[in-house]
Amino acid sequence: MIRESLKGFLQIGFFIMVAGLCSALLVPRDSGEFVISVCSSVIGLTLVVGVVTIFRLMR
Repeated sequence: MIRESLKGFLQIGFFIMVAGLCSALLVPRDSGEFVISVCSSVIGLTLVVGVVTIFRLMR
C-alpha cells in the first residue's frame, strides 16, 4: 500500500513540475506569474526527488 501511494505522489510531483515549467515558458519573465510558476516547478522537483529517495531507501 505504501508503494502505491508513493507512486501517486511521484505522478503528482511530475505533473506539478511539468505544469510549472510549461507555464513559466508562456508567461512574461517580469511578472508575478513567472515567479509562481518557477516556485511550483521547484516544489514538484522536490517532491519527485523525495519520493525517489524514499523508494531507494525502502529497497
